Amino acid sequence: MSKPRFGSFSLFFFFISLRACAPFAPSKCWCRFSGKIVFLRIPIFILFGFGISPFCAQGQDTAGGSASEKQVELAEVVLQMAKRAELLAEDSTTVAFEIAIEAYRMALKLGDSEALQRAGYSLGLVYEYRSILDSAIQYYEHSRLVAERLNDPTGVYEFYTCMGIACFYQNDFGRAIAYYDIALAGFESLGNLDRQSKLLNNMAVVYRVRKNYKKAINTYQRSLAIKTQLNDTIGLANSYVNLGRAYYYTDQLDESIQSYETASIYYEMKGDSINVAVCEAGLGIAFLDMGNTELAGRYLRPAYEVLKSKISMDLMIVVSSLAAVERIDGRPQTALNIMLEYYDAVLEWDRLDSRKAFEKQLAYVYADLKNYERAYFHSQNYTMLAEKDAGEAKMRLAEEMQTRFETREKESIIKLQKLELAESSRQKQVLYLATALAVLLFGGAVLFGLSKMRNNRKLTAQKAITEAALADREVLLKEIHHRVKNNLQVVSSLLSIQGREITDEKALEAVNESRNRVQSMALIHQFLYGENNLKSIDMQQYVSQLSQSLFDTYKVDHDLVQLHVYVEHILLDIDTAIPLGIIINELITNSLKYAFPDGREGNLTISLKENNAKLSLSVADDGIGIDKVEPSNISFGMKLLNAFKSKLNAEIFIDGKEGTEVIYSIATYKRA
Repeated sequence: MSKPRFGSFSLFFFFISLRACAPFAPSKCWCRFSGKIVFLRIPIFILFGFGISPFCAQGQDTAGGSASEKQVELAEVVLQMAKRAELLAEDSTTVAFEIAIEAYRMALKLGDSEALQRAGYSLGLVYEYRSILDSAIQYYEHSRLVAERLNDPTGVYEFYTCMGIACFYQNDFGRAIAYYDIALAGFESLGNLDRQSKLLNNMAVVYRVRKNYKKAINTYQRSLAIKTQLNDTIGLANSYVNLGRAYYYTDQLDESIQSYETASIYYEMKGDSINVAVCEAGLGIAFLDMGNTELAGRYLRPAYEVLKSKISMDLMIVVSSLAAVERIDGRPQTALNIMLEYYDAVLEWDRLDSRKAFEKQLAYVYADLKNYERAYFHSQNYTMLAEKDAGEAKMRLAEEMQTRFETREKESIIKLQKLELAESSRQKQVLYLATALAVLLFGGAVLFGLSKMRNNRKLTAQKAITEAALADREVLLKEIHHRVKNNLQVVSSLLSIQGREITDEKALEAVNESRNRVQSMALIHQFLYGENNLKSIDMQQYVSQLSQSLFDTYKVDHDLVQLHVYVEHILLDIDTAIPLGIIINELITNSLKYAFPDGREGNLTISLKENNAKLSLSVADDGIGIDKVEPSNISFGMKLLNAFKSKLNAEIFIDGKEGTEVIYSIATYKRA
């Protein structure tokens, strides 16, 4: 019995059926590729709905056309299947995979390069949505090679983009940036501004995730400039939202608010209510950080009403922020009701950042409700998640550093081997041309010179590897300081929560003072994380910020007590800066607590300078003074000062006649 044929009438009926199935719909994913493409929603059963196999037409003549015409028709079927798989990839990955794998097999059998390129993209995309990212990258790479054979540079660079996106989802940020760099250079050579702007946006997202906010902002602004040139309204809106987030992470709240407001205007012009709500959420969070809960609530509440229908990252941020507004405004029960409505969904969703925000906020809410058992439970959950997040970040960083180091090492070895081969070839030429009389002398000189050159090159290569390793070590140190700062802040928060349970005034005072000591250490690690120099602390900036923080903590009226800071520009090593920071914290705290009772006016003066190979710290006030000081019998704070005397080889001088002045003269200290 002869095989059924895919004739012209059948194919005509096939495409008529396609058009009857569903309206045209653009793929959300093929937008990575340039060009305007119209897609059809194609039920897979139609391919075989007439008892026709797509593979039976190869090499056969039919009543309706030649074998080459059938090849074209079948290639079109593959393209339509690929498009259908792309449409289903996000919501129905199993069905999408069945369609995509069948399309890829058909394309291989047909030997049609364009169909194979598109089918490979679709299969890679489905693997990406199924989080099988190694396979996604593999099929993107296959399609890139096909694009090269087709002499399609746009396709080549699009597939580099796809591989970069897949690497980003793998948390392989180094490789993601490498692929993006290749694609960006390619699109710049083609003059494709649209693709350049989108790639810059992708790169900025990587920098933002890696917490390199300065570079992220710079890259977003480059993308924004191109989108302005293209008059790309939606692209501009998206870039302003991303800029708003990056500015927020760097505490540039005014710039963040301005960016979100601009993005909101663009989205309103397009009638995009979802993204307007996203902008409102960003504005609400910025105002919350500024302490303006009224404006924060005004933006967060309408954002919540729009976003609450679907679990998303934006919704979780809105819920935890809105709960913070309700709690700060004295409505902890309302805050709790909002959070409990979504708590199970957050646990099921299992996004680490969302869970951390929820657990931290719930700890505060339960503490305000005096349910300290639940507050402690959620505080412990938050600490555990923070440690897990830090561990995963360190592991990713270590793996990325190892990959980069091994890559550089291999490249160096290959280059050295090539140089050695080239030098060996030149050596033979010299020996062949040399006369018998000069062989030993001239050959020895050449060998010596080549050996020296090889050694120099090896040293240069090794130096480059060492410098790269040192740079990676610096990144790791920066991350460690950041994590230490975060952990100290967690300890500070736990002390704050514990303090709310304490009724004894002396015990509460001791807990609060311990919290201030922890914050003084956290501030040092914050400085180390934020600066390029990871070993030194600028004491001028540190003392100013620490003293202002203590004034805020004790709610000191600046009109009553004037602060004067005279600190030389001294860079100290962390081993000296930490004990010195605790000493300064104790001395300022002592003055603010005891020197100015009953609203007394006065001055607090802090100075730090180098004098005769010693570091001289003075904290003086013109308050009520002290009659007599016995260091061995005084407070825990004074005991700390005495404890650091031997470490810093210091002397303490106290004058309590007119106000109080404490001079701490340090002989052993380390400049950075």
